[in-house]
Amino acid sequence: MKVNIGSAYYPEDWDNERIEYDAFLMEEAGVNVVRIGEFAWSRMEPEEGVYNFQWLHDTCDILEKHHVNIIMCTPCATAPAWLCKKYPEIMRLKADGHRGTFGTRQHTCSSSVTYRHYAHQISAKMAEELKGHKNIVAWQLDNEIGHSSMGNCHCPECQNNFRKFLKEKYGTIQALNKAWGTIFWSQEYSSWEEVELGYVGQKYDSTRVLDSLLFWSKVYVDYALIQADGIRKHIPDAKIGTNNLSGLIDRYDMYRKLDFAGVDFYPRPNMEKMARVCYYSDLYRAILPGKAPWILESATCPGSPDRNLLRFFMWNFIARGHETICYFHWRSHLSGYEKNHDTILNYTGKPRGRYHELARSIKEADTILKKYDLPLPEVETAVVLDYKDHWNYCQGFWERWKEYEAMNCLAHEILMKNGINSDIISSDDDFSKYKLVVIPQMSHFRKEVAEKIRKYVEKGGTVLLGGKSGIFDGNAKFIPQAGPEHLQDVFGISIEGYYPLSTPEVLDAFEPREIHDGGDIAVTGKLNGKKIMGQPSNHVMEIDSMGAESLLTHDRGLLKGTPYCTENRFGKGYAFYFASTYLDKKTYKELLLHIAKKAKVKTVILPEEVEMISRGELTFVLNHNNKEVSFDTDVKGKCILGDFLKDGKFTLPAREVCIVDTKAKTAKKK
Repeated sequence: MKVNIGSAYYPEDWDNERIEYDAFLMEEAGVNVVRIGEFAWSRMEPEEGVYNFQWLHDTCDILEKHHVNIIMCTPCATAPAWLCKKYPEIMRLKADGHRGTFGTRQHTCSSSVTYRHYAHQISAKMAEELKGHKNIVAWQLDNEIGHSSMGNCHCPECQNNFRKFLKEKYGTIQALNKAWGTIFWSQEYSSWEEVELGYVGQKYDSTRVLDSLLFWSKVYVDYALIQADGIRKHIPDAKIGTNNLSGLIDRYDMYRKLDFAGVDFYPRPNMEKMARVCYYSDLYRAILPGKAPWILESATCPGSPDRNLLRFFMWNFIARGHETICYFHWRSHLSGYEKNHDTILNYTGKPRGRYHELARSIKEADTILKKYDLPLPEVETAVVLDYKDHWNYCQGFWERWKEYEAMNCLAHEILMKNGINSDIISSDDDFSKYKLVVIPQMSHFRKEVAEKIRKYVEKGGTVLLGGKSGIFDGNAKFIPQAGPEHLQDVFGISIEGYYPLSTPEVLDAFEPREIHDGGDIAVTGKLNGKKIMGQPSNHVMEIDSMGAESLLTHDRGLLKGTPYCTENRFGKGYAFYFASTYLDKKTYKELLLHIAKKAKVKTVILPEEVEMISRGELTFVLNHNNKEVSFDTDVKGKCILGDFLKDGKFTLPAREVCIVDTKAKTAKKK
């Protein structure tokens, strides 16, 4: 197995002599892939219709000579000055009416017919020119689509396209009024021309915001596919992906129309815990099942200035399934907004500490992995992330946007604390290959999703559901009945309402809401033979049992004695529910441990901040702590990296890695 390791590279900054030297250094370090071209439109097309690709031909030839492959990128994130000047209407229009200006990136409208024409044209021209270079092994569309400092576009073209989108969805303005529930705040419309895009954070009608997000997601997906179409016009079998899509886009929808899923991830070891580092790998690994995810940007010196943890996180990426890893980036730009970014070579262009650390890490990975052909990690558990439901839950509040992300990350984290690795999957995915599926929040259950859950549990699967689930319709309106819609019999409960315990929202001085202190709420019961006193937070649901067993009940207050966490046997499987947005980590851990036993999911109690995951015969153990840890284990085999397993016990120094070949026999003591 060979992991492709390299960096972003900007040959437009340098002459051929320097590119030759850089390619030599890359080969010496073991770098075998670079991605280029993403911001170089003005160099490729300095004037309309006047193309200059010779510098790219030269770069491709030089890199090929040094056995360096290329991920070629379309440059559509950075429209050149001549294009912006000729067509000012393509510039992104902020919600406050201010136009974007030239000199930044992602400053153009992705919905604009004019801009899409030029994006398709430059993508097609690149493919036509460069198709003969055999070392171009993949194509990246644009750069970080949806991540614009100006927000989503509100230009007249977007407004008109939004109205077309709504007409196709609802048919009549009367149907829209009904679906949106516009009677409140006198928001009823009498014509399509009155309807405009909404956005998060302005107290707009929640369904207006939801439909706006659905519209923009479609816009970005279509915009990317126009570039892909330009490439495939000349290279039909091109391998095409993109990097680090915004959460304003349905990542599953976008990537499943492409060939690989790329993420930009910069570990922040001084700020983020282990589970957060692993979360995005587990998400991107599951976006395209069976295909290894790609890291297209990462930090060259995470942990600086105290240390460089590049090697540690490289092994973390590999352990979680990545087989292409690109760092950002090779050498510091001498000018421009990103010139201060950490790089492999500094502004002097000399190979120093970071270069040598990269070279050592690549050599180590090549040496260790060359005799193996590893599958992706196989896991027994999944956490469901549904982008459309995320936007439904958001209800127009950024705070709730963050809540949804936090609920998913918390479930993933607590599973890891029990030694359970998980995929982050879509609600449209196949549940049957997992023993346990955790759904931290599902505001609206589409009938087909509810039916899938029903059949999954009926046939022996185990589901944990949480929060304000199944009480909204597909337009972010409450359903006028108890939840969870379509699934009351599966979970054996009815969700009748909820109480706010605390809120991250800033309330107006006289807003008529009572906000309770979360510390006033406690739930009690027994889990795993232990007495439990847990603390829910944010919102707590009022539920009635319809046959489900109560595992934890409310201990005080208005809900005293009523169910909080329930277990229901349905068919051959189990359906669990906990009635709050969040639950304290200690109780959540015990709950998931109880559920894992029911689901027959193997648990491994690990020290805090230690991860363990397997790829085929190799088990990877990483200590994310800044101190040594020791713990007993049933893992057996030969250490092929880090001699840290002895006599059934791991002893890992701070930020160290141990890889065990579980099929290899250890040498017998004499």
